[in-house]
Amino acid sequence: MAPSPFYRSTFGPSTALPPSSLASQKEIDRFLTSPDVAGGFFQVEEKTIKGRKMKVWSGMPWPTYRAYWIERSKTFASLPCLTYTNGPQHTYTLTYSQAFDLSALLAHSLCTRFGIKKGDRVGIAMRNTIEHTISWWSVHLCGGVAVSLNAFADEDTLRFCTNDVGCSLVLTDAERVGALASLVGQEGKEGEPGLRDLIVVPYGRGKGRGRLSAKERAEYLSESRRVHDFDEVVKKAKDSVGGKQVPLPSVDLQPEDYATIIFTSGTTGRPKGVLATQRQSLHNLGATLYVVPRCYLRRNRPLPDAEESAQQPQVKTLIGYPLFHAAGLLSTMTTGMAKGEEMISMYSWDVQEAVRLIGERGLTRVGATAHMVRQLATAASDLPTLAAVTHGGASPPSELSAELLAKTQGGLTGTGYGATETNSMATGCYCDDYVNWPDSVGWAPPTITIRIVDPETKKEVKRGQLGEVWIHGAGIAEGYYRRPEATREAFLPDGTYRTGDVGMMNEDGALFIRDRIKDLIIRGGENISCTVVEKGIYAHPAISEAAAVALPDKKWGERIAVLCCVSPSSSSSSSSSSGALPSEEELKATARRILTNRQEWPEFIHVQREPLERNPAGKVDKKMLRARVLEIAKEKGWGDYAAAAAGAATGSTSNVQEGQRESKL
Repeated sequence: MAPSPFYRSTFGPSTALPPSSLASQKEIDRFLTSPDVAGGFFQVEEKTIKGRKMKVWSGMPWPTYRAYWIERSKTFASLPCLTYTNGPQHTYTLTYSQAFDLSALLAHSLCTRFGIKKGDRVGIAMRNTIEHTISWWSVHLCGGVAVSLNAFADEDTLRFCTNDVGCSLVLTDAERVGALASLVGQEGKEGEPGLRDLIVVPYGRGKGRGRLSAKERAEYLSESRRVHDFDEVVKKAKDSVGGKQVPLPSVDLQPEDYATIIFTSGTTGRPKGVLATQRQSLHNLGATLYVVPRCYLRRNRPLPDAEESAQQPQVKTLIGYPLFHAAGLLSTMTTGMAKGEEMISMYSWDVQEAVRLIGERGLTRVGATAHMVRQLATAASDLPTLAAVTHGGASPPSELSAELLAKTQGGLTGTGYGATETNSMATGCYCDDYVNWPDSVGWAPPTITIRIVDPETKKEVKRGQLGEVWIHGAGIAEGYYRRPEATREAFLPDGTYRTGDVGMMNEDGALFIRDRIKDLIIRGGENISCTVVEKGIYAHPAISEAAAVALPDKKWGERIAVLCCVSPSSSSSSSSSSGALPSEEELKATARRILTNRQEWPEFIHVQREPLERNPAGKVDKKMLRARVLEIAKEKGWGDYAAAAAGAATGSTSNVQEGQRESKL
């Protein structure tokens, strides 16, 4: 049985406890990994797997996703499992039993009709519909490798990713059929067989937006073209068993068999498919579930017992992350279902729709990206049922911690840190720790080891010093599918993953992420953290998003530029009633009050009403913003571009930039 969920009523006071009152992290780890605690769920043992020495969750009862889904769906059979809403008039819900039956029918068809077998790569490219989750579990019931394709990628990228990992079948929705239908029957990568079949959801459950029109159905859906209607596929499977219980595919799966491929966001080039085994991917389940008991014990509270847990209402969780993102798929959806939660998803993120759902349906928990959570935290509406909010994906403003504590009335709030390559969570900072150290991403579970390393000498640095974050543990993926060179660069032979993030660890072992190495601004040879600069801008109450980037400069190499946008409902103290934007000088003054190091003061600021550009994974796209900054610099005459703004020709500064850009951590 999975550990108990979080209950605000049993947690204690709604204000954070000071660090001096909190139990030791090491003591908590020793206690929780005991066989007598939480049914032995968090027991840890050392193993050597494929030459990698690591600590694994030995008490977790599910060796594979297939075993997990079969057991969890029976345990919570009558409870609501999946709810999809496409607006107030279009909402659809399945119980755990109904969800399992639908996934079993689809799995039966995948194996018997479409020839999917153990190890085959099956792609899923959809919005966060019910069919997305049903498809995910169906692939695992077959023993296939579930490939999470970025549903919001451009058509060329979506086709590239499908071919790059050799998907033999893809399950998709109406919005993506045009991009993928042309791949069916075509030769794959390096002469290998390509995409054989495409199964299309003609509409998201609840109908509404995203429907396939009658013309599109006639154009695309055709058995002869091997483009199939999802509903017809399920109906034929149901008819084939004649009303009897559908037989599950017979497959022998082991923890070291491959389970998932989730693509990186591709901010520096083509996305890479991260390949993980059953054990590696399921590791996140233990790492995420570890959060709640650690929060109780941190403030010396007893863990809820089984009887108390049984009397609590079902947790209802809103998924803000896209389900092709590791945080949405693994840390939110899969982990929530371990505890029998109802998982609610929307057609697309809309804060007003989220507020409506939380209020009308009494939602308990939200898992979303930092900018989504900030919108919720600053929404005017009271949300009395909301007891837990967690986020990840980007560094938030420091104020978010206090805002969430107030919004949830002392509930479980916090952030996690990880990557696709770590199968989501590697560290977490929650509850009292999140309030006391709002800029930290917290501590690792006992199966993960974090090291801060000088990227040049490859030696570990002292506590408090900056270096590259290296992560070792049972959740580290095998590597990048069909990318041996990229795998060798990022993954060491012992299974350590080099994150490319700049961070430091304090004396208590809490991790702080300062930047991506490639995003550091190097001004006159000094490394400037974009995250630190951004926190100075976030101190202004009107700012909802901020991103610092480097502006090339002949003298300094690079200078600090910031793009930011205001909250739709905010106005600055100096702004007029007409809703004028805060001025560049006003924002600079705010940042200077917060940032003690003059080298970190922003030199150029552009403020706008429109949200900042993001990549398909929902992260602020620094590559795109750097190009945008160059355009703005030429328009406004920033730095070396003053002459250009005045109409005079200027030479290229790219050689200067490359010549002076040498990072020293």
